Formats: sequence, structure tokens, C-alpha cells
Amino acid sequence: MSSLLHPSRVTETPHREPLLYVSSTVDGHILCVGQDGLVSIWSANLKLKKTSLILDENENKLQNRRLKWVSDSILMAHYNKLIIGTCNREIRLYELSNLEPYCQIVALETMPLCLDYSVRGEGECVISYGDEQGCVNILLISSVAETLRNWTKYPPVEEIPTISANAIYEQENITFIRWKVHNDWVTKIQYIPSMESVISSSNDDCTALVIGYVSRTKNVKHRLKTLMGSSTVSHNKFAPPATASPARRFQCDESVFKVHKGVKTFDFCRESNILVTGGLDRNIRLWNPYVPGWPIAILRGHTSPIGFLCIAHGSTNIFSVSLDSTIKVWDIEDHSCLLTVMPKASQIRGEMEACYFSPDLQALYVAAETFGLLQFQYKENQNQDSGTSHNKPIFCCQYNQQLQHVISCSEDSVIKMWDLKTGQLIVKVREAHGGAAVTCMALDTIGKRLITGGADGSLKKWDSSTLGYMHTIKQAFSSADEVTACTYADLYDNRYIISVGWGRKISIFLDIDDEVVEGSYPQLDWIRSMEQGHKDDILCVASCPPHFLATSSFDGEVLIWNLVSGHLCSRLHAVERASREGETGE
Repeated sequence: MSSLLHPSRVTETPHREPLLYVSSTVDGHILCVGQDGLVSIWSANLKLKKTSLILDENENKLQNRRLKWVSDSILMAHYNKLIIGTCNREIRLYELSNLEPYCQIVALETMPLCLDYSVRGEGECVISYGDEQGCVNILLISSVAETLRNWTKYPPVEEIPTISANAIYEQENITFIRWKVHNDWVTKIQYIPSMESVISSSNDDCTALVIGYVSRTKNVKHRLKTLMGSSTVSHNKFAPPATASPARRFQCDESVFKVHKGVKTFDFCRESNILVTGGLDRNIRLWNPYVPGWPIAILRGHTSPIGFLCIAHGSTNIFSVSLDSTIKVWDIEDHSCLLTVMPKASQIRGEMEACYFSPDLQALYVAAETFGLLQFQYKENQNQDSGTSHNKPIFCCQYNQQLQHVISCSEDSVIKMWDLKTGQLIVKVREAHGGAAVTCMALDTIGKRLITGGADGSLKKWDSSTLGYMHTIKQAFSSADEVTACTYADLYDNRYIISVGWGRKISIFLDIDDEVVEGSYPQLDWIRSMEQGHKDDILCVASCPPHFLATSSFDGEVLIWNLVSGHLCSRLHAVERASREGETGE
């Protein structure tokens, strides 16, 4: 069951026009994009850090020129870019670090009303957008980093490297696909990698929601024709919209969901194979994505059109927000409403404009006339005793002597805090490191802060009393950089966070105040730890006051380091197995 962990936090915003997009960045900040191009960056607890108008004010003031408005926005987090669509039929890319223009694609056939970005494979991505003609437009990009660099080499227009849509369609690394899908404007679009399909929605009853393959087809005749012509014609290139009208998919290649008054928003959960939709009729529908004929259930309760839906992955909860800023939490299994937060209770003023659900914080950000944060917690049914504390293998436990709490973490990215005296579960955090396992934990000397390491290479800091997320110390890179152990070390008047892992590297972070400047921690990677250190994966680390550090690796070797100078003090070799066997005569 869900409940509010704290009273909602509400603040005024610098935006004078409606907000279109809210999301979190890789460093844990919250990014908001307004219709007029004003971008604001906030801390996780709604402290304004920075604002920037990315659509130049002087450009908007030019005579005889239409104002530029943002139609939608999406983060390209893997490449540190912000993508925006404009009402001038443009797609612009900005550097996320300084919000400076990177490049722009102009002369699109239609207006990109809603945007989506997704990783498709190694070095591949999908940028898709829906338009006012009811079409789904898809850019399949390979060698993404190289392609983006090449775009910056095009001649600048208004000091921004500019490439036309027709030039985009002709590039070898890009496949452009366009389908006529809906009979009305596209309200939302999302690429689902596990299905190799795009889900799109509109307010039209007959084409309310459509799930369609991106490029492959089930039509036998078309597949044979493609194979026969593959030697002379490139079968994965579609004609640009300037030379051909958009085609419709074969009926066998898409699933059409009919909904009264259409669909304004939706969400899909791969784990539970559930699709949830909402729109102008104020009802939430649960669907099996492979059965478009009728919904699994209809959830009623909202008194205003539904503008936001999110399935909290790793749980059975659905979060819904209607345009009157009423928030509801539903249970997928028994189709019941667990919690309702009215605007008067949340103190969120005005009509809902944009929302974002943070899986790290288990928090909902709601943008209206004011900007609100609501943090939730899950209350487990203590009467149900399954005989186990976690559903997956437990990797680490820590005892907080100050609070008399036991903290445990498991392979399914779950962190739990228990009361030592009663054995009761106090707090549970799902998706603590996204979908990656939580591999290690460490408490500071006073039991105030908790550090966790993940199988994806990330390192995070938490409030040990509430398990509230605070900061990401080290960003996730890949499973090859898995953090296997972490610890705190006090050296003179400073406190350090130390992590080790599969990269055979010792990373040291200066532990600074809770309010991190620009969301980054000072980091030192010991070069000597790679040159003179372990030859195998480092599995353990321990601080040895006053200024020593011990590390051990998979090959059985233990090294002692001087934290002040960084020099290797001692190397404790493991006894060779062959010599041990010779001594025992085996």
C-alpha cells in the first residue's frame, strides 16, 4: 500500500508559459522545459539551480518573423543532449551541460508535436516523433556519436549548424520511416525496444492507440518482394515525405485499440506486460498489449481528463494525474484506488501541465501554476510472512548502531531497512540502481549517510534514517565497471568515499556537503592502482586508520596502500595452490 512519506513540497516557478516536459538528468537534477524555450534546472528537493532561454530572445524580437515555440522535448541522456521540437518544423539539439545549441534539423514536412528517444543497440538509437497529420516518423540512427559529430560540420544558419531533412534521409547511417497511423494529431509516442515497436496515441476514437512494428513486417508477399529486390534496392530506406505520401502499415503489422474519446497518455510495463491508457473520458484502462479487443479492467474515479500515467516498475502501482491536478495511486492486481491526493491537500495550484515520476526517489513531480513534489513510500503487509526477507539473493547487510536498524540490499535492486528489535520492515526502496543489482553498501562513522554501489558501475548516497535518495556520486557506465565494494575513510579533517570494482581501479571521492555544487563529486583515480596494483578484479576494500587502505582481488592478493601519498606499502601474496598441494602430498 502507498502513502505520502512527507507533506508535499510546492514552490513557484520562473516559467510564464506552460511547461511541456519534466525529467531527471543523470546527475540527479530535475530539468523543466517551457513552451517559450525557457529551461529551468532544479535540485531533487525543488531548489532552483539555473534558468536559460534556449530560443534566443533577440531572434524572437525580429520584425516580420514568427515567434518560435517549443512543441515538445526529450533528453538524449546517453550523449548528454537535449532534443526539442519547434512549431517551425525543426528539431534542435542542445548540449545539456551548458544548454548551448549543438545542431538543428530544419524543413521537416510536418510539426513534431511529441518526441521520443530510445537506445536500440550498441551505438544505435531511435528518435521518433508524431505530427499533426497523425503520422509516426522514425529516425533509426547507427554510429550515433559519429553521426552527431558529422551534423555539426554542416554550414551554420543563425550560428547553429543546420542540416535539412532531405539531407538527413540520404545519409547511410540513418533510416527514415514514416507511417500514416492516426486520424487525428498524435498525442504521445514511445518506442518499446523489447517489442521492436512504436506505441502512439491520438484523440480519435477509432485509432486511439496503435502498436506497430518499426520496419519489419509479417506480410509474406511483401517480405518475398523485398528479398527478391534486395540486390538492387535498399529495402530499409523509405522515401522522404517530400516525394511520397505516407503509407499505412499492413493490418497484420499493427494492433489498433479503440477507446471512446481517444487516448491522451499511456504507459507500458514490460515486467507485468501491462499497457495502461487514459484520456478525455476520465477512465483508466488496463490492457494486454496483444489483445486490443477489450481492456482487462477499467479504473474509474477521476473527475477530469487524465493527463499523466506511470506504472511504477518493480511494484504493482499505477500513478495517475488528471488535468485538475488530482493524483491517484492504483493497484494493478486488485484494480483498487490506494490513495487520492486532492489539489487542496497537495497545495498544487492550477491545471496540470507536465509530470514526471522518479523511480530513485519514489516521488512524483507535478508542474502546474506551481511546481510540486510528492514523495511516496510503500507499506508492506506485515501479516504475510513468506519466510524470506528478499525475493532475490542478498548481496550485503549493514548495521546502523545509532538507529538500531539493519539495512540489506539484493540482486533485484531493492534496499530494505529493518527494525532490529521488532524485526519489522521500516522502508523499502525499489530500483535503487535502476534495474542493476545493489552489490555493496557502507555507512559513515556516525551512521547518518549510506553509500551503495551497483552492478552498473554507479555509486549513490542515501539518508540512512529514511533511505531517501540524495545524490549520485558516480554515474553508471557499463556492467564491466561493476562496483564490488565501497567504504568511508577519514583523513585529517576530510572524509572520503572509496570504491573498487571490476575495472581494477581504486576511485576516491571527497565527501562534500549534501548540497552538491553542479551535481558532481571531486574524484581521484589512483594511476598507481592500475600500474602497480591488482592484476585481477578488486573485490574488497577496508579503511585502516589513521591513513592506510587495504584492498584484495579475485586472485587472492592483498595490497596495503598509503592514503596520504598514494604509494603501495605492502603486497601480501596468496599461497600458490600447487605449493599447498605439494606440502600436503595431495
